[in-house]
Amino acid sequence: MKNPTIILRMTNACNLNCTYCYDKKNRMNINEENEFIDKNLDKLVTYIHKIQSNPNEKSNIIFHGGEPLLIKVDIYEKLIKNLRRNNPNVKFSVQTNATLLNEEFINLFKKYKVNIGISLDGYNEEQNKCRIYKDGKNSFDIVMKKITLLKDMKAKFGIIMTLSKGVLGHEKELYDFIAENEIGCNMRPAFLSDSTDNEYVMSNSEFMKFFINIFEIWYADDKRVKLTQIREIYEEFAKALNPKYVVRSCVASDNCFENFVSLDINGELYSCNRLYNNKDLYYGNINDMTVEELNRKMKELTKKRKENIENSKCKKCSIYKYCYGGCPASAFAKNNDIFSADDYYCEAKVGIYKYLKARLEQTGAINEYETRKNIKV
Repeated sequence: MKNPTIILRMTNACNLNCTYCYDKKNRMNINEENEFIDKNLDKLVTYIHKIQSNPNEKSNIIFHGGEPLLIKVDIYEKLIKNLRRNNPNVKFSVQTNATLLNEEFINLFKKYKVNIGISLDGYNEEQNKCRIYKDGKNSFDIVMKKITLLKDMKAKFGIIMTLSKGVLGHEKELYDFIAENEIGCNMRPAFLSDSTDNEYVMSNSEFMKFFINIFEIWYADDKRVKLTQIREIYEEFAKALNPKYVVRSCVASDNCFENFVSLDINGELYSCNRLYNNKDLYYGNINDMTVEELNRKMKELTKKRKENIENSKCKKCSIYKYCYGGCPASAFAKNNDIFSADDYYCEAKVGIYKYLKARLEQTGAINEYETRKNIKV
């Protein structure tokens, strides 16, 4: 069996108060959590080893939160050492708002080759206005200083940009920011959620307009920014070029319930970090759930959703083979049903694919880019 990626929820606490955060309901006391994870570390490591037991398959662990860097550096070192002792080939990554990054953390991550993902929205404080401290202070300048520190220390990192309505009409400035700072990024629209300020969430037509605008900017100037620097353009471009291309994003998997497991420091197991504390995605606790039972529940969720998708309009959709009904978390946000076949940005995804396909065929670029080496399709 394939080893699922484990999203290890290091803490429910956070030092920011982002307006679009879907996780605000789960906040906890950070001092208690540091003590708790240290106390339960061996038990967590043992269970993780059981989940990722296939030595012939890749093993990935993502340190997540809340804000994971609220957990002490020495706890990370102890945790990583113990996980590596059981599986020398396990790969680690961390998703952080970067405000707490320092030389100690960076040296640790470099030592153990931990991939660093940083949340940063837009190209200036105005664009980043959703990512604020609890006193309303903006985090943009602080995060940019941390990015400079990462570069000075020659640490590898990438950016996740959550796109709100404020980015519309500023695609050129955003593109220039990516080019000038030589950063690689994932771009995703802010999630619809019952715990966020949804006035910042783009509509399908708005997201499609943004994507097409930034694609056209890149298409006219693909020398400063490599195709792979903006993952979403890469994915959509590759789909339009090659019908056999496999989208690697978790939101486009037909069995994400078997590919990912969310585990918190209390030993609670969920299928998705985005819907943490959702009873429909709760598996159980490591103290009373065997790995065999966990695997059975994961398969059951996968089977049930596949059956729903197979009997829905999605099966006849032009991008079904790339999206398989979309993200269950997005489907839940829209329809209050994780088994729904219609996620929030379904319309935009279809529109973007059709636009790029037609655009590339119109310009003859398909023949041109099939021979290029900067895109592996």
